[in-house]
Amino acid sequence: MGFSIIEHRTKLKTEYTDFPQEKLRELKDRGEEITRNLEVPLVSYLGDTAAGPHLVRDDVRKSKIIISECTFFEPGHRGRANIGKHLHAADIAEWLRVAECEAMVLVHVSRRTHLGEARAQLFETLREEDARRVHFLMDHRNNKQRYEQQLAEATAGQPAS
Repeated sequence: MGFSIIEHRTKLKTEYTDFPQEKLRELKDRGEEITRNLEVPLVSYLGDTAAGPHLVRDDVRKSKIIISECTFFEPGHRGRANIGKHLHAADIAEWLRVAECEAMVLVHVSRRTHLGEARAQLFETLREEDARRVHFLMDHRNNKQRYEQQLAEATAGQPAS
């Protein structure tokens, strides 16, 4: 199960970008189609799922944010993940090689798995640039540290109130 939230935008066709406003208005009044529709995937959510072609559909692969389950992290548990129709850390590593997301938020980590261990297992398999995009939803400690760093960066150089 899953869904994608897609923003629909209207953009001026490239062949008209240098036209003056009056000419564009004239073309439009004559019934000329001067715009094109653009779909921008913003967020994709995937619940319990096995790896498959649905992970690389354009609306999922190109989403700015992907929220997905990842239940298994232990190297020997990939078979269990497949049987239960869940994703394994190795699936996430493969997926991130083609996903264009700014951030991937992992949810539904097994209760038997400590988040620190899950993070270590996952980051062992990821490229550094991919690891920076992965966040765990229930990882309060790291989420708080990331928030505090973002806050410090946002307020740097601003006068104290």
